[in-house]
Amino acid sequence: MKKKLRSQLKLNAIRLGLGGGPILLIAGAQKAGTTGLYQTLAQHPQMLVGKRKEIHYFDDERIPFGDHKFYEQAFPLAFKHKGRLAFESSPSYLFHPLVAERVKAYRPEMKIIILVREPVARAYSAWNMYHNKFQNSDDFHPKSLVDKRGFEEAVNWEMDNIDKLVAWGDDKYAYLRRGLYVEQLDRWYGLFPSAQILTIDQQELLTEQDEAMIKIADFLGISASFELPQVKGNVSNYAGSIHPATQARLSRFFAPHNASLLAKYGLGKAW
Repeated sequence: MKKKLRSQLKLNAIRLGLGGGPILLIAGAQKAGTTGLYQTLAQHPQMLVGKRKEIHYFDDERIPFGDHKFYEQAFPLAFKHKGRLAFESSPSYLFHPLVAERVKAYRPEMKIIILVREPVARAYSAWNMYHNKFQNSDDFHPKSLVDKRGFEEAVNWEMDNIDKLVAWGDDKYAYLRRGLYVEQLDRWYGLFPSAQILTIDQQELLTEQDEAMIKIADFLGISASFELPQVKGNVSNYAGSIHPATQARLSRFFAPHNASLLAKYGLGKAW
């Protein structure tokens, strides 16, 4: 009864405009360090997390977009935490074609952090997640997402069919398409001022963390003097490695896309 009463009081406060919701989204990319950055920022005294890391309000088609009250119930009430920035991290936001537009409609002043990762490594990491980690089914990792194919079979199929895969739901794994960053970044930079978006190479976050965190603190307007723990990736142990022929084919496939990313956004210099 008390829990139900608290929920109703919170909903009433949100209806009165006291909810707040997030000021920042870590929008992706999947398997590019979003979990590590989320966990690190969550320990900063000026940041405020919701009920969980991934809320998926903007890309879960089971949730009717426009029910902002539902979304804001996942965050603490803003008036109780003045001076703190609420945020969440749903790494599929970057890839979903409608999310940037939905975020703009919800909060035009939203700040967005995007992490990118060398796309062959990102694809292999994603495949390991779907092929191995999701074998242990739970509510968050349903068995229906398990990819039973080998890595070479999965990426070769996608490469051979990539011109036919145009819609969000055409391939739920999208190992290669999620690594074609220019089109994804174009959607966000086309809707939001560049001052509201910070895009970082995951490698910079891991090897030059102090400089990267100062950059992030400046972007968010929070103190950079607070000592944060090291950013750690969502580490998985891989059973094997990419076959050299597959590595070479993927490198050739991504080469022109990576060149465009470097030319347009200055990202991926070491790829």
